[in-house]
Amino acid sequence: MQRAWDRHDRLSVIGGVALAPQRERVGLYFQVHDQNVRAEQIVEFVWHLRRQLRRRIILVWDRGGIHRAAAKRLHDRADWLEIEWLPAYAPELNPVEAL
Repeated sequence: MQRAWDRHDRLSVIGGVALAPQRERVGLYFQVHDQNVRAEQIVEFVWHLRRQLRRRIILVWDRGGIHRAAAKRLHDRADWLEIEWLPAYAPELNPVEAL
């Protein structure tokens, strides 16, 4: 018999902070999921951001496996996207981490 462990008392959230320097505005974007988030949901979230912001996007991501997998899926399909990687083991540099 195989046992599966899955918590039903929590939510997973994808979040992002958008900064528009010329307009001096900050925006918060997020999606709530009742299951663990996978790379597929991250990719969909980035495309949703693109539709909302309607401009080039620079993503600043940590080096988590889910972000690397999403980056591979986005690499050839999104010429409007640039990804910058945070240093390893530096959650204090990620403003979304505190949300």
